[in-house]
Amino acid sequence: MNLWKLFLILFLLAYFFTGGEAQVMYNKLMDEVMAAVRENIKNSKQDMIDTPELYSTWKYQWTFFDITGYCSCRMGTVRSMASIARTGQTTESKSGDKSTIKTKLSLKHLVFKFKNCHFQAQQWFSLTRTISGKVGKNSIDVVISMTTRQGKCDANVERVVLDNYGDLQVETGGGPLVEIENKIFEWFSGYFRNKIINIINRALGDSIRQALLKVDLCAKIPH
Repeated sequence: MNLWKLFLILFLLAYFFTGGEAQVMYNKLMDEVMAAVRENIKNSKQDMIDTPELYSTWKYQWTFFDITGYCSCRMGTVRSMASIARTGQTTESKSGDKSTIKTKLSLKHLVFKFKNCHFQAQQWFSLTRTISGKVGKNSIDVVISMTTRQGKCDANVERVVLDNYGDLQVETGGGPLVEIENKIFEWFSGYFRNKIINIINRALGDSIRQALLKVDLCAKIPH
């Protein structure tokens, strides 16, 4: 083996080992941030968050009859914000005086519930019960930037977005609601997509900003 090949092998080994150590460091720092986030959520009693009312009307054909009705749900909540954890590798990229940290998070337990849902179907049924939903899979994209100007470094949360989810389940309790379960799933799926996701994004964004006041990324990450 000539000296050039030996030098190339040593260079590649050093490169990969250094990159591996950096990867471990970024992941550990993000786990530290997440620990601070969970602590903030528990201390501020924000593990469960109130959600707005859901109201929808529908038309339904049952045997030979066209039936109209409505659904009115209130006293809604979503949890558990404190189940947030890192699920992806944490990476850093640099451009000028700005470093960008990216990672993926997930809520291990994501459940939403209405304590009071009233269903009214014209000349068919009228009932009130608790309805709950569970999201089996979710992924949250997080971007944090560190910018250095005039010797001062500032860390900012640029993006916190629940951008992927699946395995949505809705528990209706059966009975007459079995006949309109597809409608109920449609309402709750749209409600989660249009209402709850934005609530989660805002709540987690605020919690991560608070955590960055405790975990000084600027002091811990070379930039």
